[in-house]
Amino acid sequence: NPDYQVAYDEYEAVLRHKDSDLYDIALFKSGWCLWRLGQTDEAARRFLVVFKKSAEAGAKFAGEIVRALANAFYEQSQYERGIEAYRLLQKLEPMSPHGYEYALSIAQGLSTMQDWDKLDKQYRSIIADYTVPPVVKGKQPEPPSAWARSQPESVLRTAETAIEAQMKQDAVGLHAKAQADKTS
Repeated sequence: NPDYQVAYDEYEAVLRHKDSDLYDIALFKSGWCLWRLGQTDEAARRFLVVFKKSAEAGAKFAGEIVRALANAFYEQSQYERGIEAYRLLQKLEPMSPHGYEYALSIAQGLSTMQDWDKLDKQYRSIIADYTVPPVVKGKQPEPPSAWARSQPESVLRTAETAIEAQMKQDAVGLHAKAQADKTS
């Protein structure tokens, strides 16, 4: 079990030197320690400061911060906040090859919360945004999404496989739940 208090104290020592090259990372890491220590308001304040700075310097670091926050929210079973973070990540990195993973993480949170209507909408959105529409004989082909047009074939195949696997897993789980509810 990491000692977050000791780490926090060490990052605080770095933060006394505002001109240090390590200042921003120490601010982020100290925020992470505070988060793990249950001081979420101060942690969120520090993340926001780093986020604003990184927005000025470029969105890459911002994406890393939001990804870490999203994962932390899910680890703490705060799915609504995690979903918000993943949606923000989709806005920050709309053409990321990991976009489908963020979308599937949102679906995973909705499934865990048993929000079936929103889960249905999420999967429909995932199919539209992160797969190439099938060619249907006798019909005008639908154009792929901007995301799908921007990805190499290998990413599209990986995305389709992951989407299919998660949808199947959710369908099997939902069927089992329905069967259990019917017998209880």
